[in-house]
Amino acid sequence: MKMKTVFLAACALMSVAAFAADDMSATTNAPAKVKLPRGMRRYGGIIQVPNSQKGTIVIVNAQKKLPLDKIRAGMDEFAQAQKFNVKFVDGDATTPEKASADMVKIGADVAVFIQENPESSITLLNAPEQRWTILNYSAITADARNDVFAAARIRKELTRGFLCAAGAMNSQYQGSMMAAIKEPKDLDKMLEDPPIDAIQRAIDSLRVYGVTPQEVTTYKKACQEGWAPNPTNEWQQAIWDETRQIPAKPIKIEFDKAKGK
Repeated sequence: MKMKTVFLAACALMSVAAFAADDMSATTNAPAKVKLPRGMRRYGGIIQVPNSQKGTIVIVNAQKKLPLDKIRAGMDEFAQAQKFNVKFVDGDATTPEKASADMVKIGADVAVFIQENPESSITLLNAPEQRWTILNYSAITADARNDVFAAARIRKELTRGFLCAAGAMNSQYQGSMMAAIKEPKDLDKMLEDPPIDAIQRAIDSLRVYGVTPQEVTTYKKACQEGWAPNPTNEWQQAIWDETRQIPAKPIKIEFDKAKGK
């Protein structure tokens, strides 16, 4: 009797397991529910504000020691995070006397020139009033252990040079790339991410120079302000119709003869 009870219990467990497996299989094969982007129903999603991004930051690469993809990561991250127009171009070396004119030729509002000058010990030459910086690859990487360290130094010095040209000369955060250094090898110990206070100072200065980031807003706010593009989905259409419909009980303002208005 006892064995029969155990056998029946085992059969019951197997049946439950099989049912659960079938149920799980059915759930797995069922079409997944579509998740709407956050705020889509209420605000119609996020859209770009037309003509808000202005000005151009240009990185002119005139050095031949490292491929461009080894040194551009820091400025690419800045451009993506802060929504500025940053361009990398291959070009010729410049001089302090020619840099401002070269900026005009390439259409740059702020420029960083990366070049090789083995005869000079100057690592970074900055002219914030003219909004350019010249990096000397040769002096920066002269005692680097290998190309990996050399590339890291250039990435850090490139971001440092840009921030200096954009009006952010230092930072309150010790150990950051904007801290004081005595020689290029000090860069090896510094963090590669720029400090937030230097970034904010640069953004504030760039606005003075007429360089502004791409702004975004909600579709609903754009409708309320009267410049929203035509709706592209049902949620935007609902917001479009709601913000343009005539109120059921509009406010009536009667003329006051005594006040004349």
